[in-house]
Amino acid sequence: MTIETKKVAALTYAFKGWHIFPVTPNQKIPFGSLVSKGHLNATTSAAQITEWWTEAPNANIGLNLEASGLVCIDVDSYKSDCGFDDFIKDKHLPKTLTQKSASGGTHYIFKTYPGDSYPGTLCKGVDIKYNGYILLSPSGFNGRPYEWQNDLEPAQAPDWLAKQSPKATEPKTPLLPMYSFKQPRLLEVIANEGWHNTVLKLVGSMVACGEDDEAIHRFTDDLTLEGYSLADTRAEVQRMIDGARAKGFGTELAEESSAELIKSSRGDVINNHYNVYTTLRESAWGQVFAFNELAGTKMMLVKPPGERGNPSFFKPREIKDSDYSRVAKWCNKNGLPTVNKSVIIDCVQELCEENIISPVRHYLEGLRFDPACHEPQLSHWMERYLGAKPESPEERQYIEAVSRLSLIRAAARALEPGCKADSVPILEGGQGLGKSTAIRVLHGAEWFGDALPPMGNKDASGYLRGLWGIELAELSFQRKAEIEVQKAFISR
Repeated sequence: MTIETKKVAALTYAFKGWHIFPVTPNQKIPFGSLVSKGHLNATTSAAQITEWWTEAPNANIGLNLEASGLVCIDVDSYKSDCGFDDFIKDKHLPKTLTQKSASGGTHYIFKTYPGDSYPGTLCKGVDIKYNGYILLSPSGFNGRPYEWQNDLEPAQAPDWLAKQSPKATEPKTPLLPMYSFKQPRLLEVIANEGWHNTVLKLVGSMVACGEDDEAIHRFTDDLTLEGYSLADTRAEVQRMIDGARAKGFGTELAEESSAELIKSSRGDVINNHYNVYTTLRESAWGQVFAFNELAGTKMMLVKPPGERGNPSFFKPREIKDSDYSRVAKWCNKNGLPTVNKSVIIDCVQELCEENIISPVRHYLEGLRFDPACHEPQLSHWMERYLGAKPESPEERQYIEAVSRLSLIRAAARALEPGCKADSVPILEGGQGLGKSTAIRVLHGAEWFGDALPPMGNKDASGYLRGLWGIELAELSFQRKAEIEVQKAFISR
């Protein structure tokens, strides 16, 4: 997963109503220069989250549990003395959203009831996180990632988890999940604004984001009030859905934007480039597309409107031909019934060019050196991590120069593509020492390649797209006649 997706992931979590804040990259400490109060600065504000992860695109993602109405059972299952298996034998553990921690433990995440509190520890090796925070995928710690194990919605916290209090015997009404950035807790809104007004806004928001009828019903079924049947709720919600679609909510266009679309003399919206581009840009599609300048590819960064699945599990990918058909079908359903696919392709191309990303450049620009806690090692990393052992002052001077200049050149090539860099460090050592692994770790697995075609082959240049570090494993087998070809290729 590239660094750019951390911002997307943070926004996706906020979309769920979770309170998010930035954490120092590869650590568990709140990003002090961005959040003065640590996890208490957590928010669901899209604008604030965008600002944080624009300034620090590789920041880890922290979740303020209590503010989000969530509690986490943090099981250190990798420890030999962890007592969770014995503790849980006589208890029911509901199936719920689960995450593997960077250390190899497990996070079981549940929704909470209002007024409940939770003990700090369940048993040996098992903590309860509630008043604090946890990190969320794709965060990392000590070089290891946090990873979701499923895409379930958080289940209601089991009764045995909470501390017993006078309120524990009272009937509990669960806090329902929140849908968008603008939605506070639904039950509180329903109490203040009434069921109909609240659900009407919710349905309009979901239609505007491209959700289909069945997905909306699955969400609103849980809002059925006492004295009403599920069929009653579905009938009322369906009327709201039909009304929202009839008013053009599916295009996410405000009335003033719709008025700007070009229409025929009969008042019909014309299926031309301007109308299609404007409709896509001002809808949820406007956040989907990007151009990856490192790979030279058009990308889909987030789950497109109407596609099934948990948005937090969507992995950015290159645009496929079927995606244009998906956009065309969405346009057909949202006010542009006869749009031509070639027009769709042109408009998607323009949207991609308006959102240019460069994962390696974003990664480098997000790095920070703090003299108070970071040790300078640019000239010494080959000795420290690769085991280079200079046997004279001259050799040490040479190794330090190669260490320093190799990384400077790698950063320069990412920040200023095409700049002069026409030498290649050669790592020598026995088989199985980890030479290839070291280069892969240094440049990132997703930006590393070790299968470069012969440098004189026309496919060699194409292989470089999207990669930062290349292992020339076959270099020693090249004939002397090919040296000039190699030198020219490396310089380019």
